[in-house]
Amino acid sequence: MNKNRIVILSLAMVFILACSVGSAPQATQPPVLEQPTYTPLPTYTPYPTSGAVEQATQTEAVVAASPTLEAKPAVNLVDTSWFGRFRWFGSLNPVTFVIQKVNGDKFEGIMAWTFTQCRITEAVDGDIFTDINAAPEQNRWAYHPDFASGDKSGTWLRWTQNESIGGTKCYLTISGDWWYAHINSAGHMTGIHFTNDTNAVPDTGATFDFTKQ
Repeated sequence: MNKNRIVILSLAMVFILACSVGSAPQATQPPVLEQPTYTPLPTYTPYPTSGAVEQATQTEAVVAASPTLEAKPAVNLVDTSWFGRFRWFGSLNPVTFVIQKVNGDKFEGIMAWTFTQCRITEAVDGDIFTDINAAPEQNRWAYHPDFASGDKSGTWLRWTQNESIGGTKCYLTISGDWWYAHINSAGHMTGIHFTNDTNAVPDTGATFDFTKQ
């Protein structure tokens, strides 16, 4: 009787174990997770400090307040005339000097001479200098009495006679001479004279003194 019970119990245990093994759940694979897409953050730009902001504001204010620089207008000498005497070898020769046309720092005009025996008119062209320190031929300008004394204000002219454009009973042709003049604030003109463009020194005693008309 005991042996049968043991056999029965053993078979029962085997059956139970077989059922347990058959009903065991199957292992499942873990799900594959989708990788998230990352958007890069924008580059960080540090905000300027208060000092930098103030400096930028001040700079903008200075630029806004700065006036627009304008070119210095040319000296108005058009249709201006002078009359005076040119001292030459002790004689005083009357002459009228007229500026007829100005183009920038260049001018054209005439010198009308009234000698005892004749009249002659010469065409001239030359240069205008408002800053004599920047003018060429400083060695020549140095002989002008005003330049030598340190009075470098006002307007300065340099011109030459290039052709005779008319004369009456006159056999004299004045050409190739060079004139270096200073016009003061009152419009009075004084100057020195060179016989040609190569002489290093002016003609001795050759000066002129013209009054603005």
